[in-house]
Amino acid sequence: MRTNSKVLVSALVLFGLVVYGIAIAYGQAVTGSIIGHVYDPSGAPIPNAKVIATNVLTGITTTRSTDSAGLYLIPYLEPGTYTVGVEAASFKRFVQENIVLRVDSKININAHLVLGEVTQEVTVSAAPPMLQTEKADVNVVLPEVAVDNLPTVGRNVSQLHLLAPGTSAFIFQQPAGENPSLGATVVANGQFWGSNEYQIDGITDVEFGSSGMQIITPNQDSVQEVKVTTSNYDAELGQVSGLVAQYVTKSGTNELHGSLFWFNRNNKFFAADPCTEKIAGTGPEGNGIGTAPFHWNQGGGSFGGPIKKNRMFFFGDYQFNRRREGSSQLATVPLQDFQRGDFSSVAATHPIFDPLTGNPDGTGRTQFSCNGRLNVICTDRFNPVSVKLLGLLNGQLANRLIDQTKTENNFAASGSSLYDQDQVDGRYDVNLSSRDKAFARYTYFTALLGNPAIFGLAGGPAVAGLSPQTGKYRNHHGVINYTHT
Repeated sequence: MRTNSKVLVSALVLFGLVVYGIAIAYGQAVTGSIIGHVYDPSGAPIPNAKVIATNVLTGITTTRSTDSAGLYLIPYLEPGTYTVGVEAASFKRFVQENIVLRVDSKININAHLVLGEVTQEVTVSAAPPMLQTEKADVNVVLPEVAVDNLPTVGRNVSQLHLLAPGTSAFIFQQPAGENPSLGATVVANGQFWGSNEYQIDGITDVEFGSSGMQIITPNQDSVQEVKVTTSNYDAELGQVSGLVAQYVTKSGTNELHGSLFWFNRNNKFFAADPCTEKIAGTGPEGNGIGTAPFHWNQGGGSFGGPIKKNRMFFFGDYQFNRRREGSSQLATVPLQDFQRGDFSSVAATHPIFDPLTGNPDGTGRTQFSCNGRLNVICTDRFNPVSVKLLGLLNGQLANRLIDQTKTENNFAASGSSLYDQDQVDGRYDVNLSSRDKAFARYTYFTALLGNPAIFGLAGGPAVAGLSPQTGKYRNHHGVINYTHT
């Protein structure tokens, strides 16, 4: 059965290499290592001692033996809390508990064995020191408890990048049209934000060939921990000059666990601005126009647990966003006289010249005149395309108020922009043996953005600023990992 499982996993790995070949080439370390020496009471090394690392939540064990110098190394361990046990003939069993292993880290656990029976045990419950001595990179590691409890807007975990040394928020945050996952734009040590690197489970999460934005911002419920490094990177990250954010997603454990959440924000709970929204004598009831419409619903949940204890696990999560935001814009539309070609009211300040007269350099041209009236264009000179566009514009502006006393900023437009987003993750982990482990994870992201033009089909600026747009976005991210040590 084990052989068949290995064959199946190998086939999955081969398939993953074909499908995600380019992305896997950029895979980086998202595991940790436990290293140390085993000594006898005199300080001499003990060779061939058995060292067992056990993940507390999953029960998965990894076994190694010390070499002739008493040295052991247990690499490629998933981040989490571990217990290390050391056994050797004629010595009491040594147990170190509460070892918290972080992403891309190495912890040194030395064992000093005491003479006695192996059935006897010496247990150290105090957690080993967290001081980083094996690496010199400048970083901050945010465990699950920090990711879940530190405040962010909209449960956006990318905002936590700002907790790393040397970081600051870029003055212009990329809008949803260019950045549908709403990843925070962060500058590290003054470097260009487009030179940052983002990874999920070791696979790059960067939009290459464009802005260098984060393609998918992981759901908060899916993050086991995240490490943000800002300088002294490992050699494998030599292409980076900004920050490196390495996310590790959650796996199932030996216990069923899950979560549900829902948040709502709407303008019913907003205070009206006394300078613009609460002016006496305005609005339908004379108490002001009130707050702009705003409705934001965000919800989702997660669920994970064992398929077979100490061997196979599953985890999944889902999150949705539904946001509607009212906005208004001042715009300029042509007055009715202007649409008829009559610009006589501005003849003194804005004379209009006939381009079919005069010289190629613009000199010698005569002012438009129709039936003896200066600054008036006869209708037979109208471009038929322009006539069609004006008809379309007037159709969109029917029954909408235009201030005919102004030639600029004479039209107040209002409308609503939308942002709908859905994101789902699924992960499967399997422990094949003490030396063989595998997991697969898939993430699907979709977003619908709507920022309509204030003149409808006739175009114009967008209701919520920038350019009008309606966009549908779909992103996929996945990893298949097989580890043999």
